[in-house]
Amino acid sequence: MPTRSDLRQFFGHEWRTVIRPRILERAHNRCEQCRKPLHEWIFTYTWQTQDPQPGAVRRYHMIWIREGSKVWRNQHGRPCSPLRAQGLPRKIRVKLTGAHADHDASNMADRNLRCWCTWCHLMHDMSQHKESRSNRKDAARPILAMIQEDIGAQL
Repeated sequence: MPTRSDLRQFFGHEWRTVIRPRILERAHNRCEQCRKPLHEWIFTYTWQTQDPQPGAVRRYHMIWIREGSKVWRNQHGRPCSPLRAQGLPRKIRVKLTGAHADHDASNMADRNLRCWCTWCHLMHDMSQHKESRSNRKDAARPILAMIQEDIGAQL
């Protein structure tokens, strides 16, 4: 996933040569959440569920197995059964990313940095992605901004 231009200043030479390798070493080249190993080929199933009541929260689930292994693991790295999976699994190569637990790119403290696979990183950042996407959409709608200003002035 490309880095936004306003955040690139935080991910320069020091990030690539010092900080990221240190975080990967700390995590033993595995995702700290689901335990997927770096650069391994795995098979994965993902699906979502939603509670039946209106306005319920969607829950996302993932299970994976290393190619040639016999043990399926869930999104927490624990052994599990693949019986709930439907369809065919996707075969992917694991990539690990550096994530900021507090969503602040300027906070490079080791206790704030996590080594997560792309799925775990996206799940962690989902609410932030939704908010920034809606902000970009609203910025592209100048008439909406005018209407919101008029409503605010009337209140």
